[in-house]
Amino acid sequence: QRFVDSVLERLSAMAEKPADALALRQLISRSAALMYAPGKGDLGDGVILNFRRDDTLPSAQRLALKTATAAGAEIHIATDNAWSSTVRSLGRTGMSVVGFALPVRAPGHPLSLISTRDLYQGALLCHAWLAP
Repeated sequence: QRFVDSVLERLSAMAEKPADALALRQLISRSAALMYAPGKGDLGDGVILNFRRDDTLPSAQRLALKTATAAGAEIHIATDNAWSSTVRSLGRTGMSVVGFALPVRAPGHPLSLISTRDLYQGALLCHAWLAP
């Protein structure tokens, strides 16, 4: 949360008219972020979204699904409750944070495996999310 606040303060300072605290809070509340979080799944499933655990608003969830569909990325909706605490803690700032994951076999081990197909699906989603 401190990182997000410091980034927004720096952006505000670079603007012609710096924003006050209320304007920064409004900016945060109207923003949606896409954040990678380690996840479990079968290789080849594509991008994993887990709306049960990311505490985001339905509008941000719809935006993530619409963006992924428009980009042609395959989406797998997770049904487990395991999710990154980082996504949830950033969501507590008031920003809608959509967490996504890619299936990884043996995460955290020296020889973790990821499918190039899943990596491509994640790249499609990220590219579409960041496109103007």
